[in-house]
Amino acid sequence: EWLIYLLIKHPEVQKKAHEELDRVVGSNKLPTYEDIKERLPYINAIVLELFRFKHFAPFGIPHHTTKDTTLGGYNIPKNTQIMFNFHALHSDPRWWKNPEKFRPERFLEEDKYLNKSFINAESKPTLEHFKYLPFGHGKRMCVGFQPSSSSYKSVMTCWRESVLNGRGVMNFWAFFVMMTVT
Repeated sequence: EWLIYLLIKHPEVQKKAHEELDRVVGSNKLPTYEDIKERLPYINAIVLELFRFKHFAPFGIPHHTTKDTTLGGYNIPKNTQIMFNFHALHSDPRWWKNPEKFRPERFLEEDKYLNKSFINAESKPTLEHFKYLPFGHGKRMCVGFQPSSSSYKSVMTCWRESVLNGRGVMNFWAFFVMMTVT
């Protein structure tokens, strides 16, 4: 839902994605898995930015402590419910340039190094890599990591001219009718 909303709200992003698809894949076929994984960097950047900009679970899933612990000078008793604020992390201006803007280009420019750590979510070579955790980290990482990132990329790459107007920008009403009828 957020993907469609953001693409409609940002037609310039949608247009760049469509141009990349036409240039790399052509307009008469669907992309292969290899295309999506390796040859469509802007499509991948849109998905990365989507997960940063509109987190599907801004506070994650509640967990609880298994023992008494201390974090940041605070004592946290055993069995305390804890939640991680993904929204705060992904919109912190100390880590992100213009975090309030939906800008996929950030993952092709200043935050390009995060692409690989997203693909291999367990690889966090520096502290700065921890600024982007759309699926959490470690053994409690979200099990939906692979299916959801693949699903969004598939939706992005399966546009066809039937839902696009002459400028290569999605026509909301055509998309709505298509989704309602099918």
